[in-house]
Amino acid sequence: MASLKQPSASLISFLSLFSLAFNFVHSQARKDKRRACIGIFTVLLVVTFIGFVYNIILRSPVIFLKLAETQVGETDMVIFPSLNRLDPLLNLDKATQQVDVYPFFNASHLRLSLSDLPQVLGVSPRWIIRGSIASSKQPSKRVVTYVLVCDLEEEARMGVGRAWPYRRLGASEAHVTASVLRSLRVLPNRGDRVLVDMGMEKILNTFGLNPDALKQLLFRSVLEDGVTVRLNGTLIRSFLEEQGFVVPPGLISDTIVTRQPVSSLVNVDRLMEASIEGIKRGELMNLDVAVADAIENSYEKWPPIGNIVLLEAKHFLQAVKASMNQVPLIQMLNLGVLVNRTGSVEKALLQTETPLTDEWLNFNLMDYAFLVLVQYRDRYIAYLKSEAGRLSDMIKFSNDVGERLGFTSRLSITLPIATALQPLMFLRVFLQQIFNAVVAVLVAHGCITVYSLLLTDVNARTYEYGMLRVMGLKKVALFSLLVVQALYYAVPGLLLGLLFSWAASFPAIDAISKYALVSLDYNLELMALTSAIAIGLAMPLAGNIFPIKRALSRTLAESLDVYHKTHAETIVHFQRLADLGLSPSQSVGAIGMVVTGVLIYYVIPLSFLLQNFSLLLSSLNFILLGTVGGLILLSVLLQPTGEWLVAHLIVQGEDRRFLDIVLKNLMSHRSRSMKTSLIFCSTLAFVVFAGSMFSLQAHSIIGNIKVALGSDVRIESSQGPLKEANLSAFLRQERARPDGCVRDFAWASWPLWNVDPPVYRVLIGNMVGFPQTLNAETVSVSDNYLEVTYADYFVPLAADGCAGPDCTRGLDFSLNPNPNQDLLQENVLSGAEHACARVSSSCRPLESSKGSTRPRVRGILPASLATAIGAEVKSLLVLMLIAQNEREYSNSRFRKNIFIELEPKVLAKKFPGFFFSSYEAASAVSDPPLLVNEDTWQKLFDLAVTAANLNATKLGLPRKPPKRTLHIRLKEDAEEQQRVDLINSLRPYLEESTSISDTLQLVEVTSGTVNMMMLFFYLIALIATVLCFFMLFITFEANVRENLWEFGVLRALGVSAHQLARIFVYESLSMIISAVAMGSIIGLLVSSTLTMQQNLFTEMPFVLIFPYWLFASIIALSLVVAALGALLPVKKMLRCSISEILKKT
Repeated sequence: MASLKQPSASLISFLSLFSLAFNFVHSQARKDKRRACIGIFTVLLVVTFIGFVYNIILRSPVIFLKLAETQVGETDMVIFPSLNRLDPLLNLDKATQQVDVYPFFNASHLRLSLSDLPQVLGVSPRWIIRGSIASSKQPSKRVVTYVLVCDLEEEARMGVGRAWPYRRLGASEAHVTASVLRSLRVLPNRGDRVLVDMGMEKILNTFGLNPDALKQLLFRSVLEDGVTVRLNGTLIRSFLEEQGFVVPPGLISDTIVTRQPVSSLVNVDRLMEASIEGIKRGELMNLDVAVADAIENSYEKWPPIGNIVLLEAKHFLQAVKASMNQVPLIQMLNLGVLVNRTGSVEKALLQTETPLTDEWLNFNLMDYAFLVLVQYRDRYIAYLKSEAGRLSDMIKFSNDVGERLGFTSRLSITLPIATALQPLMFLRVFLQQIFNAVVAVLVAHGCITVYSLLLTDVNARTYEYGMLRVMGLKKVALFSLLVVQALYYAVPGLLLGLLFSWAASFPAIDAISKYALVSLDYNLELMALTSAIAIGLAMPLAGNIFPIKRALSRTLAESLDVYHKTHAETIVHFQRLADLGLSPSQSVGAIGMVVTGVLIYYVIPLSFLLQNFSLLLSSLNFILLGTVGGLILLSVLLQPTGEWLVAHLIVQGEDRRFLDIVLKNLMSHRSRSMKTSLIFCSTLAFVVFAGSMFSLQAHSIIGNIKVALGSDVRIESSQGPLKEANLSAFLRQERARPDGCVRDFAWASWPLWNVDPPVYRVLIGNMVGFPQTLNAETVSVSDNYLEVTYADYFVPLAADGCAGPDCTRGLDFSLNPNPNQDLLQENVLSGAEHACARVSSSCRPLESSKGSTRPRVRGILPASLATAIGAEVKSLLVLMLIAQNEREYSNSRFRKNIFIELEPKVLAKKFPGFFFSSYEAASAVSDPPLLVNEDTWQKLFDLAVTAANLNATKLGLPRKPPKRTLHIRLKEDAEEQQRVDLINSLRPYLEESTSISDTLQLVEVTSGTVNMMMLFFYLIALIATVLCFFMLFITFEANVRENLWEFGVLRALGVSAHQLARIFVYESLSMIISAVAMGSIIGLLVSSTLTMQQNLFTEMPFVLIFPYWLFASIIALSLVVAALGALLPVKKMLRCSISEILKKT
């Protein structure tokens, strides 16, 4: 029984102790409600922010999923027939061009194969055809567009295009892109009709429908059987008798019925050829459809591919049938079949049937699908998982589908959304690291605030604690009392913080749900709830450690000394040196260095091997925060000097006489105000460097976009040359229009080696070919190239007589005489002197050039060649052009080397539209570009043609460089709609393999994202400033309490209340301005370091991205906090009389 009663006694003792501690803390809180509110509000603020942000961060995959769907559409899997790899060569020597076809497959069989897979939600076929559209009122004006045929009902069931707002389509109806309708002046939902050309040449070739195939198709019907012809025998007999013929009675009946082959009536071959040619040109067969809705947005139903005419699959064959029946040949053939059935032309003409087209189109369209969409059943669960979890689900999904298709299937599978999410992973990890850094800083600030609050409470209530101990309170009970006091702040703040974080998350989650069109749970995520609770409890308990230590270290004599002052105390410790061991600061420093070493030498290399970028960024973030923290701690050493300097600057005029008092207060309060200085300094440092780092990343993304694309609008062909003549004529007209948006345009050609034959390879090296020769991408650019592209990203390392947009001019081709060998020998020694000195065998002898000429070209080269092959401006290199007469191997093929002198005009680190670098490793990653003008490119090409003994005219080889890229510069005041209209107007001149990039749109999207993220940092700055205010208030309240006697004496000596208030404000401003200056310097230093470190990789021009508005906002808040934090604690004291102040001491 005794053993059973012991726990009960312990429990009673614990409850009584807890009740005593709680009652004491509660009574103290009722007496000083302000301090209790500060403690509770500090915990509430941090918990609310962490719970809110973490709850949003955990749902951020939905946002990234939406971004991926915007890029590729709401399609989890696409299955399509395998295509042959594109030939990188232009094939300009081919006499005949291959006509593309649409590969198709049986989607009905595929749907049946996948129907029992549990992961598959649905399968829907699609057909996408490149064609054009015109208004039925103005058929001659056509706009290039894509005709998209899909099963809208099935896709709606599968969730493809969740936000699709347009109505269902009926027979002979289509949705059309709004910009196309505007250009055609066609109104939606008004009964206006359009003519849709489906690009029938490619469709006819897909199904092999040429004149011969069509005759074979019709041979057993109309062409073989012929048509029934009825002749008037009476008229024939009368005609014969008039001509003198004797016609016996009964020889010719009154009506003659006969069957004649069609070929005897018309020229079938010519009719079929003319009909098919008319269909190919889009003159005889167009879909005549009514416009339903104008498509303003794709709503992720398809990726951004340009103009769209959307048709319903179940009505498509009917529309095609109506279009075919308008073709004269088809009409004649249908009529012939009906004549055979009815036996009379008159009866056939009264028939509405179309037996021939009915027979031809009597098939299931799904059996000839161009591609198929497959939706994953639990797609949101999979996409919201971590990177590894999502990858595992998608691998299993694709493997299961691949097994059903079979190993020998000629179908390809792509996962568009999963692929698009890969690059977004870096942004997600980056945002996660920013959040972790913010949490670390705010938790540290919260701990310091609670620590200061409890510490000042311990110092203020030292006498009370001493009296409690005299009355028998044990140290264990005192420990419990302080823990309960910390929990007294933590529990209400935690509960209210969780409530507020949930309330704040509700509208944010609702906005995310509406944006992504996904049903989300509005509750706090488990990880967000756990993190908020852990931090809400750990922060006050961690801040309570040192106050407990101080309270328990006091003796009774020290506790009962009512005249004891913390800042004036002297503490003497006696300890043997042998027992000293390692100090806490040494231990912390040693642990920090060990952790940093492990991160650098083990964790970071391991993250590269595992490709775990989250671990890599976490390690770098930890090191960066450690660097900032170390700089902040070092700033403490300069804080007194800064305070002294600021005090001398701001205390002016009549208040100059109070300077010594301000300096004395700063010195005597330094031990307590140091924590306030650290919070202000760390706030400024973190906000400045974090905001600058994010802005720098955004600027880097925008800069890389501009460098990669090169201009406002970039048009690039992936196969075949652009139509230079048509595009140039159109752009010149647009440039001349007063209301046009085109300012200028420039071209870049295909590399020389893409025209094979005659060019096999182009090599570049120094005069001796040491240490290597490199493949050169020899490309021609327009003389005005840098005037059209983003010349700000042209970064020359060295240049000969140019410095800006004029560097693309003067890239000439010449035949330079070399009258003596000495000049070439001098070039050899200057180009590879080190090679000849060390390895003499590497210097090959040069052929004599006396009395001869050698071609010389000037070009722009990447600066990486300066270290790779010793390239220098004005120093000659060797360009070796390898010509061949045949591409394929044969006994008659031969190759010939042409040596050309190359004089670099510019060595550039960056060049818009091309990959330039100053690092030698770049030459190993990709072939270095060599930029020349169009005349030089053509002369080099002609040299290769001559060396290969080819007939350029017979082979159809180009007489000017075939263009690969077109850059367009828009006017500064060009509007978005003008850009869209310009791009739509350019599409008729472009092939399917040509892409259009709107750089300005990409920059606008990126800038908008950056502006939204900067609001996050403004929120951080506001929360940190509030914590700084609490810290400053606590500090000055403690200062006022400990210096009441001095203030009473000053008042007795004649210092007014307003003057005393200004003394406090001067002290506060001196401390805060000094801390703000230190934090700003640290933030700028770290930001500059990050910028320079970033530039090591990107080689972008040095631009320090400083968050000016954010910095100005936090400076203004800091000054307001400095004034309020000093005035509010002394406000009550200033209302007291001198005698009351002296009595309180």
